[in-house]
Amino acid sequence: MLKLRPRECKDERVIQIINDLKSGDVFCHYSFLVAGFPQVQKFQLFFQTEEPPVCVLYDELADRIKCIMAFFMKKSSYEDVYGYQLPNVDPIDKENHQSLEKKIRW
Repeated sequence: MLKLRPRECKDERVIQIINDLKSGDVFCHYSFLVAGFPQVQKFQLFFQTEEPPVCVLYDELADRIKCIMAFFMKKSSYEDVYGYQLPNVDPIDKENHQSLEKKIRW
């Protein structure tokens, strides 16, 4: 754990960054970004060709959103949902969440 001594730094931004690192929220956000990056990268590389396949753009966007939803929601809550229905899936509903006891491997 980082320890900040008053004489080392008086800059409020540095103190705020160190306090954020201690809270654990930054690690949670970072872990989500690291886990989600391959999904975003796959999508980006797929559409960076000379002639991007625009005809499958909608389906690919829906698939990427479902992949990200898989990190924290039960598969049954979004599995049979079409892309235009995804905004109607309630992420706050407790019935849609995965169990907190489930171990996530990074």
